[in-house]
Amino acid sequence: MLLKYISSFIFSTFLDGPVYSGSINQIRTQAPLFTPSNTTIIPNHYIVVFKKNVKPDGERFYNHFKRVNSKIKQLSLEKDSNKVGHVYREGLVGYSGVFDQEIIDSIRYSNDVDYVENDQMASIQDTQSGAAWGLARISHREKLDSSTNDKYIYNPIAGNGVTVYILDTGIYTQHNDFGGRAVWGTSFVSGEENTDLNGHGTHVAGTVGSNTYGVAKRCKLVAVKIFGKSGKGPVSNVIAGIGYVSNQYKSNTAEAVIKGMAPPKFVANLSLSTSFSQALNSAVSALVSQGIPLVTSAGNSNANACANSPSSENSAITVGSIDVTDAQSYFSNYGKCVNLYAPGRSIKSTWIGSSYATNTLSGTSMASPHVAGVAATIMSMYINEFTPNQIKQMLLATATKNKLSNLGPESPNILVYNSPPGN
Repeated sequence: MLLKYISSFIFSTFLDGPVYSGSINQIRTQAPLFTPSNTTIIPNHYIVVFKKNVKPDGERFYNHFKRVNSKIKQLSLEKDSNKVGHVYREGLVGYSGVFDQEIIDSIRYSNDVDYVENDQMASIQDTQSGAAWGLARISHREKLDSSTNDKYIYNPIAGNGVTVYILDTGIYTQHNDFGGRAVWGTSFVSGEENTDLNGHGTHVAGTVGSNTYGVAKRCKLVAVKIFGKSGKGPVSNVIAGIGYVSNQYKSNTAEAVIKGMAPPKFVANLSLSTSFSQALNSAVSALVSQGIPLVTSAGNSNANACANSPSSENSAITVGSIDVTDAQSYFSNYGKCVNLYAPGRSIKSTWIGSSYATNTLSGTSMASPHVAGVAATIMSMYINEFTPNQIKQMLLATATKNKLSNLGPESPNILVYNSPPGN
């Protein structure tokens, strides 16, 4: 709705000079332009982040778009190569778009703008590999042996009343193992149907909460499609997906207040990685500050997780991968930005193609949903309302300590634990 409203301003007004919000005679410096240190930058695609005092639905918010579109008209530029994409109103406030150099230079002069970032490609973090040993591992303190490697101890109501948003390639919601608890949320991928054409999102969702392969077997799973069949997509789509979760939480909370009910319990899982992105980290931080724990993968480059996003965001719960021997997986990122580890190598879960399909994958993308499932379990076990940081601290406090090997520098020797009944 907002995007249509903003689009109605295209070519509607005229203003000489840069996109100033104050007097045109004022001398202003340009807002910083952050360029990711990799080769996946999308040419002429940008993410524009507003300053904190620019509020959605405020006059400055709308006037900014008027000035941008006026500048496009003034320069007689092609509409298709200069246009606003996503508009961010929840959490991170700003927008994405395709702009020629002169337009983005002008936008950076606006007093509304905090910074601009080159949009870049993000991608899922899995590797194809033939076992749900991961479930068994997170419910035992000691290394698995022949008597424990296929035994998962859990609370049968784990996840009840908690909604887990899977920001990924979508979910094959018809899969029998979801038992009707997986639903479609929305898609930010144009030209593809509302289902999972890749399989990654379905696999992740299955580890969080499917009947056979899931940690929290009673949670609700919601698909937010930010990547298509290729498993890749722009960071601007990821931020839009985060904004969707934020808006859902806001509307569900308002409805709960009206009905005199407790606020909703949400968890978000983001099994992806890209080069450092301040915009993406800011979007994650805004979502967490709203009250939603966000769990993310450390990345699969066998490198320092602090160099990537959103694994470098302090408010997120960043998860590295171990294998069945309790050693850090050869591919897993590491370092002080990793909060804890979870099983991530040779993980069997739900898949696309049929309602009974399964597949075995490896990656920190497979580790992250184990932790998201435990977070959902914790939230379902208590009437209390916990902040995301309290959930994070509970995960760390109950985790298994000093059992892991081959960890990278500055990595925590901490393995997620689901605190099964009787333990």
